Amino acid sequence: MMRMVKYVFFLIVVLFISGCTTHQGNAQIPLTPISYISDEDNNMSTIMYYRAVDFSGALRFGNYTCFIDFDFHHDDKYEVQDIIMYADRNQYTVKKVTPGVHKFSLVNLFNGELSSITANIESNKTYFLAVTYNPFNPIPTLQFRTKKDFEDNAKDDKQVIVDGKCFPKLDGCHFKEVTSK
Repeated sequence: MMRMVKYVFFLIVVLFISGCTTHQGNAQIPLTPISYISDEDNNMSTIMYYRAVDFSGALRFGNYTCFIDFDFHHDDKYEVQDIIMYADRNQYTVKKVTPGVHKFSLVNLFNGELSSITANIESNKTYFLAVTYNPFNPIPTLQFRTKKDFEDNAKDDKQVIVDGKCFPKLDGCHFKEVTSK
């Protein structure tokens, strides 16, 4: 019996550590995430930012804001609608970005940056960036996923955009639903 308890404890520790050591890329060694050819704009890339419904994600509440290449010490130099993405249980954001290496930072109003991922984004490609959850880690993370995962997780979700300014405080952000023509 004691041997079984030790084995289960060891397995839990290994799973916890493996969930915490995922490479998230950096400026010197950015990730090259899976992408799909886009037929929209040859000079830009598209990021589809959504909230994944993973194992423990169903138990999480609230929304998650992601910034692109944001300098938290100089927030006055940005037009927020150009760098902010938003996702919650039933809303996602689509953002056009220039090709190159970008840092995506998951933030909240109370704790600042929760996690980040740095990736080399190619032109004329679409990427699917998800807020994801590890049952052994209380902090949500960012992860590039497949188009099918986006379709499965966000099939009934609505696209939103930033409506107005958010600075100097993030709690002033307002989002509106995008209506199709």
